[in-house]
Amino acid sequence: MKFISVSVILFLACLISISSCTSDDDVEIVTLKVNHFKQSGVGSFTSQFLLVYEGSDAGDAMYNMFYSGIEGFNYEWGYVYTLTVEKKTIGNIAADGGSISYKLIDEVGKEKAASDISFEILLSRTYDDGGFEPFFTKTDNSTFELLDGTKIDCANLCDQLTEKLAVKEAITGVFLHSENIGLELTALK
Repeated sequence: MKFISVSVILFLACLISISSCTSDDDVEIVTLKVNHFKQSGVGSFTSQFLLVYEGSDAGDAMYNMFYSGIEGFNYEWGYVYTLTVEKKTIGNIAADGGSISYKLIDEVGKEKAASDISFEILLSRTYDDGGFEPFFTKTDNSTFELLDGTKIDCANLCDQLTEKLAVKEAITGVFLHSENIGLELTALK
């Protein structure tokens, strides 16, 4: 009888140990401010990523690159969002997964950015070893788009953009939101 009770105790101890390993996720409700444009970068893949500030009022605070997605959130360029999200710290991380997941609870606000506000997006970069990484493509019909598919209206800067791409130069674009076609390129740096 003693053998069974010791075995039962050891079995229960193992169950408690296993269940505590799988339930160490922390969940909190947070407010995120999402900026009106994305920035180019490299996370687990190369693309344009949301710029996010965690807190109720971003003010003059710096937005940070946000490499995670927000489940249930549909982003539209040109709008500043205020979101209430569930932020979950994941205890047992998959090899290619992040340590935090986000799920939309409520879209508290969506404000259109002023049409005269310019912003910069990294279009390509170079590396000390001679490497080159573009964050946009030139399509077959000689138009340009960011890696996430956002169209670039380059107007009188198309030839200059093509030349810089051909010689693999680091490029930063200055943009305005365009009513016609995604983003309007106004200058190259």
